[in-house]
Amino acid sequence: MRRATLGILAFLLACAHCATAKTIPFPVKNGHRFELDMNNAGEIKLVGSWNGWDTTAHTMHRWGSYYWLDVELERGRYEYFFINAQGRFLPPNAIENIDDGFGGVNAVAVIE
Repeated sequence: MRRATLGILAFLLACAHCATAKTIPFPVKNGHRFELDMNNAGEIKLVGSWNGWDTTAHTMHRWGSYYWLDVELERGRYEYFFINAQGRFLPPNAIENIDDGFGGVNAVAVIE
């Protein structure tokens, strides 16, 4: 029981760090992490220029209201958005947004 409690505490501390990140995505051991903190959002997909705008390619992991996904990306600029059953949306803490050319807006991720 104690080991499980320590594991949960370590995860929560890691999530607290992620939630305070200034930019998304931010570097992690296995690539770059995209994250959201949303209540009652259901399944969320990450859609971007690196995956050919495939709405089924990247399902985000979920723990409570915290969603995350680590993606391996080369250096460069990528456009992206999130989508769930209610439609597409951008992260609230995106550093830059850009017109998508179809009347919508995409978030921009810069990987250095």
